[in-house]
Amino acid sequence: MRCGTYSGGRRGSRAIGCCNVPIPFSGYMTRQYNHQLKLDRALQHLQSLESKVRLWKEGDTHRYIPEFDRKSGKKRIKVEILDTPPIEFGIIIGDCLHNLRSALDNLVYELIVACHGDPPPPRFVERSEFPIFGPKVMNSSACQKRIGGIAPAAQAIIKELQPYKRGKKYASDHLVAPHAAVDEG
Repeated sequence: MRCGTYSGGRRGSRAIGCCNVPIPFSGYMTRQYNHQLKLDRALQHLQSLESKVRLWKEGDTHRYIPEFDRKSGKKRIKVEILDTPPIEFGIIIGDCLHNLRSALDNLVYELIVACHGDPPPPRFVERSEFPIFGPKVMNSSACQKRIGGIAPAAQAIIKELQPYKRGKKYASDHLVAPHAAVDEG
């Protein structure tokens, strides 16, 4: 099967896709690079974190302090943290994020294998990774280094998933710090 094509009737092949664009990959995947294993591990970390957070929250972790802001005439509620979250939470979050990031990179490797066979040519693997370009556009050189060895249809999907394509809708400036006052109404 040629890179960038889909042969749904071909024995032993299947396709993954996004936005109704099928991306071919071989019926085999080495366990070392299987992105699904990394996603599964990230889920295990997330479930572990949820369990630990639930137990932690059962304790006396915080209290609400109502205040009246005379200047604005609004009620505000401050949250005072009485029991800081255990350092272990940060470690579990880091492990979860690492596995999510590794899953993306493994997916790119698998897409390279789908195009070029296993083992793929080193020139496509040396700098391959799932690119994540925040506020700036991914230039063609950066694109070629990271995803140049995958099918054009897969490259197009990855380019469309970039954060800069999402606009201000996904900006993080709306997040509220734990000690910030929250308007009640």
